[in-house]
Amino acid sequence: MMETDVRFARREDLDASHEKGAEVWDFQHGERIFARAEVFRGEEQWGVRLSDKAPELEDADLVRIVSRFLVFGVSCRADTVDCVLGRTHEHHSLVRVGATYV
Repeated sequence: MMETDVRFARREDLDASHEKGAEVWDFQHGERIFARAEVFRGEEQWGVRLSDKAPELEDADLVRIVSRFLVFGVSCRADTVDCVLGRTHEHHSLVRVGATYV
């Protein structure tokens, strides 16, 4: 799966029922929804919690997809984003460098 083949769709029907006002987004490849992201917008730092059903993807692949999502899905302008992968509960700090996050 290539990051560029992933589509992002906001689930506004789930936003209102979600804790702390998080936005809920589905990540889709072809017809398959393989992950769901909860986005927490902040003044200086954002947060993303990603739950996935894609055992074929490595953690690094998921972080790259989140990085692309931040730019093309939600037009994030924050300098830093705390990304938590639900499968491991590990935190990954993403830093804005130019037009992308690393």
